[in-house]
Amino acid sequence: KQQAEKCAEMLQAIAEPNRIRIIECLRTGSMNVTQLARALEVEIVNVSHHLGVLRNAGLVEDIKDGRFVVYSLHPKVFR
Repeated sequence: KQQAEKCAEMLQAIAEPNRIRIIECLRTGSMNVTQLARALEVEIVNVSHHLGVLRNAGLVEDIKDGRFVVYSLHPKVFR
């Protein structure tokens, strides 16, 4: 039951076109919010929101790099 709930949470997080586009961008490598916003032509605040949803679902990881936060796909989810 717990695994089904986790799976449903992940699928819900992915079920948004911009989040799918973020995942596609991150497949090429790690990026910060500004890079993603530029690549997707979406406002930084919207990208930040979507990254938060993806992070809470365990789909992306974030690492602080100086004054930037760099996002990447979670290696246990995306092989």
